[in-house]
Amino acid sequence: ADAIHQLKYASRPHVAAALASLAQPHLAQALLWADALVPIPLHRERLQERGYDQAFLLAQALARPRGLPVLEDVLVRARATRTQVGQGVQERAENLAGAFQLEGPGALGGRRLLLVDDVITTSATMRAGAGVLRDVGAQVAIAAIARAF
Repeated sequence: ADAIHQLKYASRPHVAAALASLAQPHLAQALLWADALVPIPLHRERLQERGYDQAFLLAQALARPRGLPVLEDVLVRARATRTQVGQGVQERAENLAGAFQLEGPGALGGRRLLLVDDVITTSATMRAGAGVLRDVGAQVAIAAIARAF
């Protein structure tokens, strides 16, 4: 929990590599299955505030050992959303409705994409992002470094 907090809120982007290294063995099957990784994107305003996208850094670190591409510009957060911290299942789903869209879907149909985020709480973010990718025919699995309880 402390490492995730450091990554997200304490301007410590280097923590992503250590977290990905710890997660590699647990995600081995998903990484073997995937054609490419797609990070859950931050909205451009949040990206400007933070200075980096933690899901993108995690996806890069997970993909590197297997030589997998990271498709960072395929899925975009089309609108800013409220922070999900403290929201329940229904509020999270409503907050994310229509938040993601495809920037340049290219030939995603039939591709096996591993959608990557830092933390899963209710899975609302992953479901919203995966739905957009599945709508164009991609097969989608999800991976997160941590699960909030």
